[in-house]
Amino acid sequence: MAEHTFALLLSFTKKVPQLNSDLRKGDWRPGYWGKQMTDLYGLTFGLFGVGRIGSEVAKRAKAFDMNLIYHDVVRREDLEKSLGMEYVSFDRLLAESDVLSLHTPLSPATRGIIDEAAFAKMKPTAILVNTARGAVVDEPALVRALESGRIAGACLDAYSLEPLAAPHPLHRLEDRLPNLVITPHLGYGARTGRAMIYYAATQMIDGVEGRVPQNVLNPEVIARRRH
Repeated sequence: MAEHTFALLLSFTKKVPQLNSDLRKGDWRPGYWGKQMTDLYGLTFGLFGVGRIGSEVAKRAKAFDMNLIYHDVVRREDLEKSLGMEYVSFDRLLAESDVLSLHTPLSPATRGIIDEAAFAKMKPTAILVNTARGAVVDEPALVRALESGRIAGACLDAYSLEPLAAPHPLHRLEDRLPNLVITPHLGYGARTGRAMIYYAATQMIDGVEGRVPQNVLNPEVIARRRH
């Protein structure tokens, strides 16, 4: 997922889809597209959520020599020390991020949190990346922000309705919203996919055979059963 986050971001900033399409048609315009590309080094990379995936994304952003800021319900002093990340308020995260990458779970508190008011606080040059959950973003508000130039662009791999279908605002975009890169919720490769299946199977076996599975979300249930 961390790799896919950067695949989306690099596709957008380096105009890979457009360059690929143009060159296949015999259109050689490096000068034209070069002026529209963005360099990542030195930009401020903001993370909303730095759990397992968010922290891996942060490591990759650090490798690009980006400035790291984050907001989360849990402060990660370990990452602040190891990666030089700065903990900021949610409003500062919106205002200062050149790239805002979402890695928060969907909850009543985060549903639609990236809304019209949030876009109004972001830089007009900002790029939104959502590889978390689609409903964290108010998608109609995102479309308006992209159409109006309120933000520079967005990269999405998750949506409130999957697969995309009417009446979702991103259904059958065709040539609309050229400042948007989208993929169909597939942030893993073949090797990772096999590992996920294996891990899930071993956890089920542990549960059936009376062992405590790793990464239990509600360990209090196991504690009650033991009593």
